[in-house]
This record gives sequence, structure tokens and C-alpha cells, in this order.
Amino acid sequence: MSIAYIYFMVIGVLVCWKALKVMEIPATFKASKMSVGWVLMALVAAFSGAFAGDLLVEITHMPNFIEDTMMEQLAYSFWGILTVAIVGPIAEELVFREGVCGYLARNGAKPGKAVWVSAVLFGIVHMNPAQVVVAMIIGFILGVIYIKTGNVVLTTIIHILNNSIAIIQMNVMGDKADEFSMVEWIGGNTIAIICIVVGLALCGYLLKTLSLTLPLYGEGKSD
Repeated sequence: MSIAYIYFMVIGVLVCWKALKVMEIPATFKASKMSVGWVLMALVAAFSGAFAGDLLVEITHMPNFIEDTMMEQLAYSFWGILTVAIVGPIAEELVFREGVCGYLARNGAKPGKAVWVSAVLFGIVHMNPAQVVVAMIIGFILGVIYIKTGNVVLTTIIHILNNSIAIIQMNVMGDKADEFSMVEWIGGNTIAIICIVVGLALCGYLLKTLSLTLPLYGEGKSD
């Protein structure tokens, strides 16, 4: 994630909001009524899916020729951390969840189609093979949560937490972050494959459970 990319996302927010008028701001920042249990399930679904995606990328040796360099440039300065951990997630949620997923849902697209289109676009714009798969997985999860809540409050919080964990890891580990292998850390390829299957299964189960507990898009917003 580069500074230029995030600036592009911020401009995208302004274009989608003011010019194309495909965003409902400030309504999308109005949280819907959710139980603590629902929020916890959403968090576990998001991070189990992201964890499985990270392992999948590492075990398949997908090239990561952009992320390492960019993150090294941004992870150790105040403005870089602010950009990656806060500004980037907010802008991406507004563009892809509110702007793409929300616009499609509000204009007759089936929820599943709206979620998949936004997730695929979210993956593609990262343009880095190692990020595309994980971004699509996370984009799908956040899309489902968005469709169920009708706003970007919870999805933005999850997105900020996800990016912040990566920043914290790099700052804590320092130079060793480049050499860190999650697959080796958990015990090798066999355990990694088991974790991928379990993580994706848990994520899918929780998303299905979540989809049955709140009304569809728009009906879940508080008055």
C-alpha cells in the first residue's frame, strides 16, 4: 500500500461522493443496532479468514514485490502509520463497501453480486499477487458485514485493526519482520494447510450465521 495509492483512494471518495453521488454520507457512518455477540462473531470471521488467506499466500509462494518495499517506507513514521492504519482503511471502506457494494445493493443488484463485485475490485486494485488473494477474501467478508449492517462503521473498525496489526508487527520485530515466516512459526506446511481449511471453514460458518441474524441491507439501520 503506497502513499500514491491512498491518495488515489481519497480522491476516489470525493469523486464517488460529490460527482457520481453513489455514497450516502454521513448516513453510512451511522451504526446499526448490533449485539456484542454479533460484533464478536464478525471480528472472528474477519480475522480467521485473513489468517487463512495469509497462510495460503505464503504456502503457495505468491510474489510479494510491492508490499515489502512500501510497508518498510511507511511503517516507521507517524504520517506513514496514520496513512496506512487510519486514512487508508476509511477511504477503502467508503469506495469499495459504500461506493461499490452499497450502490449496487441500493440499485437492484442481488446482495451476493454486490459483495462479490466489490471484493474482486478490492483485490484487483492492490495489483500485488500476494495481496490480491487476501484482499479479495477480506473484501468478501467486509462486504457481507456491510450488507448486513448497511453502514461502514464495523467494517472500518475491522479494517483499521487489520492494518494496525501489520504495522505493530513490523515495528516490534524490526528487521526480523522480513524474515518472519508464519508457516514456519506454526509448525510447517501440514499444520498450515490444516489451519487454512479450519480458518476458511470457521469464517464461512460465522458469515452464514451472521447472515441469518440481521435484516438485509438498509433494514438493519437504526432510526
